[in-house]
Amino acid sequence: SEGDYQATIYTDAEDVERNPNNLDRLVRKVTRKDIIELNLARDGGALLHITKL
Repeated sequence: SEGDYQATIYTDAEDVERNPNNLDRLVRKVTRKDIIELNLARDGGALLHITKL
């Protein structure tokens, strides 16, 4: 729906090869038209938690 949202994004940290449980956290404001691009580690993943502001 229209409006602003808060996206909390958890991804593998840059040192994932040495510390596989280490995560990076990013919080940003987004709208439904935004595209979120993620660089994922091989066999890695991401979690996005999106809430309406």
